[in-house]
Amino acid sequence: MSVGAGKDGPSEMTFDGGVELDGGFNKQDEPTGDAVLQCPSCGLFPFGAAVGGQCPDCGTVLDGEDRTEQKSVLLADDSIMARGKIGAILKQMGCQVIEATDGNEALRLAGIFKPDLIILDVMMPNRDGIATLREFRNDTQFEDTPMIILTSKADAKTVGLALRSQASDYILKDASVAEIKERLALYLDG
Repeated sequence: MSVGAGKDGPSEMTFDGGVELDGGFNKQDEPTGDAVLQCPSCGLFPFGAAVGGQCPDCGTVLDGEDRTEQKSVLLADDSIMARGKIGAILKQMGCQVIEATDGNEALRLAGIFKPDLIILDVMMPNRDGIATLREFRNDTQFEDTPMIILTSKADAKTVGLALRSQASDYILKDASVAEIKERLALYLDG
């Protein structure tokens, strides 16, 4: 069996003895009509059209259409609750969400997935959000990528430091869902 991964959509699998057709799998030339896929967001594998085109684990929409228009967002936060809240909002907005638990993992995953937007929590283990932001801004492949700092409090020192480090914006973790969607839409629409 071989697995292919891609930034813009689901991974495709080819099993020994089978034939891959347009992202789907025909076992010994039996037409199945269902693609066998790996979720690009959480990696659940395999699933296909039989589950309604949505990952049963994370909810990522996977309807077999071309996903090149789907925006990918790297969300780095060590808080499971914060990742859950922001991740759910992003998925509702039709985004593919790649999650990281610290700055080092964010840097590694960004190199693989080349996200359209990066969201970094200020306080993370191993490498905090500001240090990670600066590292990204020193890398030419991410110099134009919008980056949002996620913080639990909007004190002037933290916000000023984030903006001086070339953050595109900041979002408060306890902001309402409507406020967060509005802020994210500025960087995801268009």
